[in-house]
Amino acid sequence: MRLGLFLAPFLIASPAAAKVVSASPNAFHVRHQATLVVPAEEAYALLGQPSQWWNGEHSYSLDAANFYMTLKPGGCFCETMPDGGFVEHMRVIGVEPGKSILLSGPLGPLRTVPASGIMSWSLEPAAGGSKLVFDFKVTGFPAGDGATWAGAVDGVIGEQVKRFRSRVVSKGRRDVP
Repeated sequence: MRLGLFLAPFLIASPAAAKVVSASPNAFHVRHQATLVVPAEEAYALLGQPSQWWNGEHSYSLDAANFYMTLKPGGCFCETMPDGGFVEHMRVIGVEPGKSILLSGPLGPLRTVPASGIMSWSLEPAAGGSKLVFDFKVTGFPAGDGATWAGAVDGVIGEQVKRFRSRVVSKGRRDVP
């Protein structure tokens, strides 16, 4: 497994402080927002297909095509491995079709530390399309390194939100500034 390659971007990503809502030794909250020119329902359909927008560099298999998300009770935001194995990144705990996806679990390398998180992807109508609001709240970190993780996770998640937004644009739409 290429755990070291997966962890490296989390540990060396530069923090985007403006997007870290709060950070302490035992918790953090990261928020990202994006304006989209597609209706919320269309953006929601793409959110449920992480293989279409997640960066494979931030995966254990190094291939985004191995990501999937099952949007049903207890569904999995998972990654299949070439050897037949898998990684469960998060569990689906709530879905409002066309509006939101709520996940629980320690995304990626956070699963190697005693931490737990709640991630929400919310969509709402906005002029000319929709607005995406992403929140990730993580608690735990008995070693007191929650604030250290906050900046790194913010950088990686910020990249995924940008990739999602770009993917929406690449579907033939002109994006809102």
